[in-house]
Amino acid sequence: MKNNFFGLIFLILAFSANLFSYDALTEGQLAYAKKEYKKSFKSFQEAAKQGSGQGYWFLGIQYQYGKGIKQSFDKAIVNYKKGIELGNVNCMDSLAGLYDDVDNNKRPKNYKKAVYWYEKAIQTDKNAANSLIQLGNIYYYGGFGVAQNKNKSYKYWKACSLIDESQLASHSLPQDFLTRCQNNLDILCQESSWACQGENDTNLKDFTRDDSIQVVNNLNNNLMWQDDESAKSVTKN
Repeated sequence: MKNNFFGLIFLILAFSANLFSYDALTEGQLAYAKKEYKKSFKSFQEAAKQGSGQGYWFLGIQYQYGKGIKQSFDKAIVNYKKGIELGNVNCMDSLAGLYDDVDNNKRPKNYKKAVYWYEKAIQTDKNAANSLIQLGNIYYYGGFGVAQNKNKSYKYWKACSLIDESQLASHSLPQDFLTRCQNNLDILCQESSWACQGENDTNLKDFTRDDSIQVVNNLNNNLMWQDDESAKSVTKN
């Protein structure tokens, strides 16, 4: 009876800790939405202390963009890596974004590291839509240590386009995000005829999103890829 009592106390304390972490994270998100960045920062710190990977992600975001605190890419990386240790996919995606240099020109690009963390994100969560579209973008343009490969761009953009819209919220992405993936596929189809084959292949019409990466790998095996001479002349806008 005594052991059961202490076991119950332990469960209550554990539940309270998780609840507190959730509340701190929610308070931080609400404050962030209101642009009360100093308040949100404190809440995210509390959530992170309680073991919230998402808390570390928001801390990294605030450091990366200097929201309510002094901008520090180094501290953003530290927080992203702490979140990654907890398996947080958004931290993997955002760390890749720093190396990809999508949002700023204050750090040198490092596509190899960006590809590494984007791929880690989609290995952890096949619905990591931003990682999929950014991988496609990197291989579309190439450079900075990564060879241009439009076949890979097709693979990642196709996988992105197959994601269920209900999965976007957990990655803090807008509902129209998947349209961007499809738009990229349409552009690729217009400039490279082989990219249209997948869209017109009747064997692909019944594909589902049970495992998009496997689906696209199967797609790669079924299609006869052709070298695209136009890839050599593409420049980034």
